[in-house]
Amino acid sequence: MSKNGSVLSKSLLVILFNISGMGIRFLSNLVLAWLLVPEMFGVAAIITTVIIGMMMLSDVGIYDSVIRNEKGEQKDFCSTAWYMQIGRGVVLYLIILVIAPLLADFYEVPELTPYLYVAGLALVLFSFKSIYMSVLQRRMDVLPELKLEFIAQVVTASVTVGIAWLTGSIWALVFSHVVNGATLALVSHFFTPRSFYRFAFVKDYFWEIVHFGKWIYFGTLATFMIEHIDKLILGKIGNLTELGVYQIGFTFAAIFYSISGILMGRLVYPALAEASRESEVSFHNIMTDLKKVLLPLIAAMLIFSWLAAPYFFTYLYPEAYHDAGWISQYMVIMIWFMVLSDFHSAVFIAHNEPKITAIVSLSVVAVRVVFSLVGYTLFELPGFIIGMAVGSAVGYVTYKYLLKKRQNYSNYYELLLFLAAICFIALFAVGRGMFAETETAAIVFSAASVAVLGAGLLVYYKLVLNRDSLAFA
Repeated sequence: MSKNGSVLSKSLLVILFNISGMGIRFLSNLVLAWLLVPEMFGVAAIITTVIIGMMMLSDVGIYDSVIRNEKGEQKDFCSTAWYMQIGRGVVLYLIILVIAPLLADFYEVPELTPYLYVAGLALVLFSFKSIYMSVLQRRMDVLPELKLEFIAQVVTASVTVGIAWLTGSIWALVFSHVVNGATLALVSHFFTPRSFYRFAFVKDYFWEIVHFGKWIYFGTLATFMIEHIDKLILGKIGNLTELGVYQIGFTFAAIFYSISGILMGRLVYPALAEASRESEVSFHNIMTDLKKVLLPLIAAMLIFSWLAAPYFFTYLYPEAYHDAGWISQYMVIMIWFMVLSDFHSAVFIAHNEPKITAIVSLSVVAVRVVFSLVGYTLFELPGFIIGMAVGSAVGYVTYKYLLKKRQNYSNYYELLLFLAAICFIALFAVGRGMFAETETAAIVFSAASVAVLGAGLLVYYKLVLNRDSLAFA
């Protein structure tokens, strides 16, 4: 099998596991929506954002160093990275103890303090996850990590729904973080061979990781702000009920974004990191190849999300959550440009230019904040989401400009793909207006459109993977 086929098969494996995880999340979120009120999801969105933010804001390139560094498979190097990871987890929890009361005052939710004290334990638990999982990512061996995350999803969903069923309390959502962190840490060591363990801390490796990670830190800081600042802002300028419905809608749309994120982290970045050690021409050709293999798959998933969201929330969720349907549709545009920005961010990091990613990402944060606030003021929640999308589009355009200027690389395949997606959606809208006058007919027409989308994707891949001209082979 060619590397093109290999990348696609691994991509499909990632998607298969994530579809399974998607089913678990759909089912658990659906049950939780009937057991809990939207306001609880609003508070939980703040908690989740803080926990994820603490993880991302303290990223000094530990995992990237294991993947990128030539010493990434040496036991002493990995041991040093693992000790750094554990130390980071402990420090983060101490910070949580300090800032929790301040956040409770800021959002005027006194109960937020004990919630964060408990949920924050996940930071310590997760830090004990085996660093060997990063070594496997370095080798582009995706299956163990997929199994690990699937197990964690099953355990976390089961415990969360169980607590919600028994108590009807927000504590179900709070404890979900603790259960997830503990499961990931514990089970990861079952995938780690005993011969891998070597408990050592090498000062030179410590500083090497820190030196590489200094710009990774700022890039990760910006990534967190890009992905989660919407919840922080909306929690302040809106109300917790609105935030709760927004979070439910975001969860649906972000499932496909999370799949693309896994593809970027486990396939795109390792492949580009390996290619960066070859010639510049090879690096650019493989970059183009990866676009042709992965982006159509992601675009198809986002179109499916756009088609399915209204039906999903209308027929399965309580009426209080129905607005999440159109919220998810608006988010598809935002997520597409987030995917493109993430792809080009991985390009610069793999090319050993994390500074570029950090600066561009921080600029995107500023644009998103300004446009989202203006959008909310003028058009409320739809304007807020479009403002976020504009910020991500600015980031993508900036990356394209820098690639042309610094590496003389210009390829606009993703724009052609975007135009094709717009045409498909436009044809769908026209066709539904002409042939789907009843609700039943609309559902049948939507299902037929999904079938056409899937068939077109299969034909595309059959043509692309049979071409010898692809460089990723």
